[in-house]
Amino acid sequence: MEHRIARTVSELGLERQKAAKYVREVDEDRARWVRSMYGVAVDESVNYDITINLQQVGTENAASALVASAQLPEFQLTPASVRALEDLYLGATARIALSRDRKTSRAAVKVAADRGVVTVSYLPKDAEVAPFIRPALQGVPGIEDLSLSTHALFLAPLAAPLAAAGLHRVNIS
Repeated sequence: MEHRIARTVSELGLERQKAAKYVREVDEDRARWVRSMYGVAVDESVNYDITINLQQVGTENAASALVASAQLPEFQLTPASVRALEDLYLGATARIALSRDRKTSRAAVKVAADRGVVTVSYLPKDAEVAPFIRPALQGVPGIEDLSLSTHALFLAPLAAPLAAAGLHRVNIS
């Protein structure tokens, strides 16, 4: 921490006390972001493949070590990792399309993809957006099929509009 504070003093021209506060706030923001995005704690070493202490190793040597490590077989893409990345990309692209659509942007939805099948899960309070999900995702390349997931009690009144919108896959809990 002391090394980072000294570096912040040097790079940003802050007094030590303000630099320490700045470093703490950045760490807190980063921890909140990691927790919200990945559901893990930023300070748990089990979440990292490699950790380099820059107080002990210069940045040039650290960069060289990372480049060399990235070339090891354990860090190369496999068919499974490529598929996982493609699924993550498709799910993220679908989520962006839903967030940009005026009729679906306010809904609290979760989006996942698996081999071209995109599943959109939503809470019963957002059931009114269900008929608009397929049209909102119409232009997203890579979607082979769409599945909606919600609580079954709220599905009956939506069955006809969903079928009319072209939905032919529903997960029921």
